[in-house]
Amino acid sequence: MKIIIKSPVPLPPEQVWKGFNLELLKKLTPGIVQLKADVFEGTQPGCRFEMRVGAFGVLQEWKGLVTQAGQTPGSYWFVDEGVKLPWPLKTWKHLHAVRKSANGSVIYDLIQFSCRPKWLNPLIFCFLFPLFSVRKRKYLESF
Repeated sequence: MKIIIKSPVPLPPEQVWKGFNLELLKKLTPGIVQLKADVFEGTQPGCRFEMRVGAFGVLQEWKGLVTQAGQTPGSYWFVDEGVKLPWPLKTWKHLHAVRKSANGSVIYDLIQFSCRPKWLNPLIFCFLFPLFSVRKRKYLESF
């Protein structure tokens, strides 16, 4: 399954990119989701992150690795992939990109995931899409 979220913000890409850190991750977390970050090494290839996520006091481990990153004039990006995922996720790949636009920047969240069992994919999509859509407002508040 794929989720694509585009979030325009008024700042230039260089300034937005500098804000991609643990503090931003915590701000982007929707209120219904609990997040406890244990490790956040950064946005370069090889950087790890480890957190516990959940709701209603039930937390599961989520470990990932930044597998790719790069920049070109006016754009910055990195990809994180799940290493250990909370049930029911089987795979997770998340491209974070910031690209220059006429009015500042556009932040892209491009997510590919799959669940085990497969029939949960559309249900999890219906849960995740609104959670990531909230990022539009939270990015605007942050940038």
